[in-house]
Amino acid sequence: MTDTPPSTRAAVRRERTRNALIATAGDLLARGETSATIQNITDQTDVAVGTFYNHFSSREDLYDAAVLTALQTIEQHTLAVQAQASGDPAEVVSIGIRCFGRMPEQFPRETRIVSEAAKFRPLGPAVSDRFRSDVHAAVEAGRFRCDDLEMTLLLVAGGMTRIITSRISDPSLDVARVDNATAIALRMLGMDAAEADEMAHRPLPA
Repeated sequence: MTDTPPSTRAAVRRERTRNALIATAGDLLARGETSATIQNITDQTDVAVGTFYNHFSSREDLYDAAVLTALQTIEQHTLAVQAQASGDPAEVVSIGIRCFGRMPEQFPRETRIVSEAAKFRPLGPAVSDRFRSDVHAAVEAGRFRCDDLEMTLLLVAGGMTRIITSRISDPSLDVARVDNATAIALRMLGMDAAEADEMAHRPLPA
C-alpha cells in the first residue's frame, strides 16, 4: 500500500480549511450576522487569523465564495430538473427561472446567504453563464426573439433576484406568483403570451 505523498496531504488539509471557512461564512450570512469580523470567523472555524489570509484576501472575498457555493448548490439542482425537460430549449429556460424562484422553499439556507450578502455587498442583477447559454440556445432555435438580448437578460435576472430576496419577508409572493413572473419573463424574451403563460404553469418535473 502506497502512502499518500506529503504534498497531497497538505493540499487536502488546505482544501478542508478553505471549505470550513466558507461553511462558517455561510452560516453567519444565513443567520444575518453580516457584521462578523475576521477574528469572529476564524474563532468559529477554529483556525488562526493568519491561516485565513492564506485562503482569502478579505471578509468580502470570503463572503463572495460563500455566495458562489450557495448558487452552485442551487444550479446543480436546477440542472437535474432541466435534464427531464422535453428537449425544448425554451422550456429549459422556463424551468430554470421557476426553480430559481423556488429557492426559499427548496434551499432556505442558500437563499438567506444570497439575500444577506446582497445587503452587505450588493450583488447586482448578474446574469449567470448558464442562464445566458440557455437563453442563447433558445434564440438559436427560434424560440425567443427580442431586440436587445443582453438588456433583456439583465432585466429578467435582476427581477428574479429581487423576487427571491423579497419572498423571505413577504408570504404573498408564493410559487404561483413566481410562475406568473416566469410568464412575464418569457414574454420579455419574445415568446407569444398564450404560450408563455401555458409553459410557465406546467407541472415541474420531479
